[in-house]
Amino acid sequence: VKTARFVYYKCGTVFHQDIVFAGDICSMPALYETDCIAVGVYAGDIHTSTPARIPCAQCITDGASVHPDPPPDVYAQILEYLADIEANGIIIGSAELLTNGIDLFIAGIADEWEGV
Repeated sequence: VKTARFVYYKCGTVFHQDIVFAGDICSMPALYETDCIAVGVYAGDIHTSTPARIPCAQCITDGASVHPDPPPDVYAQILEYLADIEANGIIIGSAELLTNGIDLFIAGIADEWEGV
């Protein structure tokens, strides 16, 4: 097990995010409003790597705050809705699921969603 540390500056303040992983690959966190990231790896006996500098280009989402996760009750409502569908043996297409069973009146839209 290893830890990758992503270090970056944002508005003059140093931040870091640690990602624990095994193997040779780890996911990179979404980082905003920075023009350079330093990445290093360390493990149990603290043998650390020299940080690699990764230049970053400005992104369309920079400046926009990351939306918060929906409250837990939203997840509970979705799970309850799906459990009800499964319990009643209802088989519905993706268009009905996405629209809560309301018909789509825009020409061709319902047909397009059925293949999704």
